[in-house]
Amino acid sequence: MRYVIAPGHISTIPAGCERRAPGGSRRTSVAHSFRGATTRLAPLRACAALRRGSLALAARGLLGCALVAVACSGQPARHQAASAPAPTPASAPRPAASGPSLYDLALPLTSSSGGSVGLDVDRGHPTLISMFYGSCAASCPVLIGTIARALDQLPEDVRGDARVLLVSFDPARDTPERLRELAAAHHLDDRWTLASARDSDARTLAAVLGIRYRVVARGQFFHTSAVVALDRAGRTTARMDGLGDPTQLVAALREP
Repeated sequence: MRYVIAPGHISTIPAGCERRAPGGSRRTSVAHSFRGATTRLAPLRACAALRRGSLALAARGLLGCALVAVACSGQPARHQAASAPAPTPASAPRPAASGPSLYDLALPLTSSSGGSVGLDVDRGHPTLISMFYGSCAASCPVLIGTIARALDQLPEDVRGDARVLLVSFDPARDTPERLRELAAAHHLDDRWTLASARDSDARTLAAVLGIRYRVVARGQFFHTSAVVALDRAGRTTARMDGLGDPTQLVAALREP
């Protein structure tokens, strides 16, 4: 069993879904080899061919292939049924944590206090994590407002326990002093941690969270937005892509 990190996902590849590439010893995943398949039966045939005579192993292999295929697609998994109306925060189903802990990634961050913290700065609390840059005049202020609205929707006994970690991918301009100014401008309390990451670390974190960004004219960034909910141990419980309805985030934060 090994980990595969792709945009928005940390997945595992079972041994039954790996094979050797022709003419070499490097191993490639069945999901990668069959990405261009045009029928739904292709992954099933591929996994079955690896373990003929063992239905149990073939079923496990098919599950592993499906997970990796989603990761390789570069698209976040969609867990909400398209035909079902969005549940209210009070009635939203409580999601189960899944996958490895984000806190296993040892990425050093510089907080608004000037000190060094890790991704696990809020370990032990239900946490929302996202990325931004301080000079953004469009989507980032909306992102902060959306997260604040999610916190406001929590019951009072849960609201004080929730935490938010916002990581800037613009460390040159988002200095500790600038981050403190942003926190004051948006009236953020001590439940919020604003930090910046070095360029290489920011890109690693963005890949894991399924966030894309690039520098455009005059030092601005083109970027996507996403918020990921983590349980107390850093495992993903929900995500919101774009700047939409935070209902699923609220439900995740309510989870004990």
